[in-house]
Amino acid sequence: MNKVNDGGPAFPGGAVRKTRPAHDPGADFRVTDITDPKQSGMTLRQYAAIKLRVPNSGTDWLDEMIRTSLRDDLAAKAMQGMAGRFGYCERGWDQKDLAGQSYEIADATLAARGEEEARAIVRAAAEVGRAMP
Repeated sequence: MNKVNDGGPAFPGGAVRKTRPAHDPGADFRVTDITDPKQSGMTLRQYAAIKLRVPNSGTDWLDEMIRTSLRDDLAAKAMQGMAGRFGYCERGWDQKDLAGQSYEIADATLAARGEEEARAIVRAAAEVGRAMP
């Protein structure tokens, strides 16, 4: 079975036991035992996916949370831009319309991002095909 290289634990833990000779209280501590953590926690891949806001953690539920967060953030930025640029307060626009338009812009942005990623994959495959004898 192939194991995905996820970089290992993002925040490794475990217990480190240190001792020093009882007859010499001024002696330096020595590491006598290191135990494995009871729970490994998140992987470096998951941590990077969260920080970079790229839904590629390898965990479906986490990827969905990242997508939702990214969509909400893009919609908020679109809403700020529309409200500031077009004078939302002065024109008395309906808040629901503004929110709906903001999410439409966010969805279009994410769709364009997905199309660009697909084009990059096709370009890379074409390069590999040209390099083959």
